[in-house]
Amino acid sequence: MLFPNPGGLKIRDSLFVSEPGFDRFKAEQAAIGYQFEHKANEVFTVRQNLRYSYSTVDYRSIYARFNGPNGGWVPGSDRLLNRTVYWDNPRLRSFLVDTQAQAKFRTGSVGHTLLTGMDYQHADIDGRRGVNGTGSAAPIDIINPVYGNYVAPTLGHVNPTKQIQTGIYMQDQMSWNQWLLMVGLRYDWSRASQVNTTAGSRDDNELTKRFGLMYQTDIGLNPYISYSESFQGVPGTNRAGPLKPLRGKQWEAGIKYQPPGKNAMVTMAVFDMREKNRRASGIVNGVPDTVQIGEARTRGVEVEALASLRNRVDLIANYTYLDTRILAGNPAEVGKRIASIPKHMASLWGTYKFNLFDKPGFSAGAGVRYFSASYDGTDRNKVSSATLVDAVLAYDHGPVRVALNVNNVFDKEYLTTCLARGDCYFGARRTVVGSVTYRF
Repeated sequence: MLFPNPGGLKIRDSLFVSEPGFDRFKAEQAAIGYQFEHKANEVFTVRQNLRYSYSTVDYRSIYARFNGPNGGWVPGSDRLLNRTVYWDNPRLRSFLVDTQAQAKFRTGSVGHTLLTGMDYQHADIDGRRGVNGTGSAAPIDIINPVYGNYVAPTLGHVNPTKQIQTGIYMQDQMSWNQWLLMVGLRYDWSRASQVNTTAGSRDDNELTKRFGLMYQTDIGLNPYISYSESFQGVPGTNRAGPLKPLRGKQWEAGIKYQPPGKNAMVTMAVFDMREKNRRASGIVNGVPDTVQIGEARTRGVEVEALASLRNRVDLIANYTYLDTRILAGNPAEVGKRIASIPKHMASLWGTYKFNLFDKPGFSAGAGVRYFSASYDGTDRNKVSSATLVDAVLAYDHGPVRVALNVNNVFDKEYLTTCLARGDCYFGARRTVVGSVTYRF
């Protein structure tokens, strides 16, 4: 817990608040599709990518209740924590197809790669969900938990929703001497509808633009600037109806530097991103649900350096600074930091390649990750910073890779995020994962 309870007790990260045999998160997904490309000649190429996917999730949990008249601790007790039951079985069927034509040609001294196309997306969401008021769980003692006193909710069918989006686009990437210029336009139509309700449907459309400009120098120093806009329909609903499309725009400027003849690269970028209708956890009609923030802004700086020394040591260093703010939406949140996003993040990772018993292909690596404090979206609950250490031992031989990864080597206890509705989440403790990969 972020704070001790009224009696000064601390909830252990090993405490299981749900019920044995009830908690479950099982996801199944199947997909089929194809990628087609035909090069007619040196100028024209046509492509089509198609995919159909089907996925289901069985999510059941009993968790601490923080909102409403019966939220928090049982009155008069500092050990009994109220709980709520949740059961959701969503199903998603998705169809996507993208058809495009490309032409490579020159107009005088300017080279062009012209891309035009059209894509179509269709998503159907339905399933079953626990009916409100049909499930319950007795409060749990955080010191001496007793299980078995709960009632699973009755499942009811969720009103089906549809999300359809069609887009047409055109992009031209031009090169002239040491200059690279990319410009693009895209127009989208989106419809979100909820069947069997009075919520009806919503229709949206948007013209989005993008451009990028880079200058390539002879010393490996390449400055650039870019601007892009985005529009994406969001499948699903909350208790207020179909979700609004996500709209965004971003400015970015930076430098990429790769010294000639050196196996090293440094990139640095500054950026400003704006998003409208960003999804977040919140309260809708007095009930915990998905909400959409009116407008959010993220400004930042990112620096990354990569280097390979004598083909034996690989180093990667990264630092990110983020200044986030909610610009419009719930008056109680305007001006506050975006939930769960640290202001500072940094990492350093090194890998050493070596021979063992005169056999090449072995490598060992270690790294450190740091993220500073974050907040819950209302600037009330602060999550402390954390520093974590990871390691890996691997063997590569042709297409086969055998690896042992250890995350959070020192088994540090930490929180990753806290939400405005009152619940916090522990970060993963030490995890050890062995894997065998075959590449073909």
